[in-house]
Amino acid sequence: PTTNATFDLIEGLFADLNDIFPEKLMHLGGDEVNTDCWTNTKEVADWMADNDMDASSTYAWFIAKVQHIAQNLGKEVIGWEEIWNNFGTQLDPKTIVHLWISGSKIAPAVTAAGYRMLWSSSDKWYGAPERG
Repeated sequence: PTTNATFDLIEGLFADLNDIFPEKLMHLGGDEVNTDCWTNTKEVADWMADNDMDASSTYAWFIAKVQHIAQNLGKEVIGWEEIWNNFGTQLDPKTIVHLWISGSKIAPAVTAAGYRMLWSSSDKWYGAPERG
């Protein structure tokens, strides 16, 4: 997150994908993110300190910047529910929140805040099918 080259690369990748996949939706993930590499890398840790940010606020800033890149290419952005769990209404209001965790109870909060939601239950659609 400390260099514009990262975002230039992401923008170029998204532009290439946009040419191949003209669909309007783009899922950017956001689950199982481990920011330890940021806090354990001196250059990034120093950058976060210089910008009065911790790993969580840096990740929120990173998500916003990457979503903006996708939106500038005409994409509607989807992200896993973990981004909602971590950042809630700090997310761009156009974000589509993808619920997947079985038993998750965030749907009322997501929709009450005016966000769109995509739902696929992990007990039905995630992982390998059970064999009898």
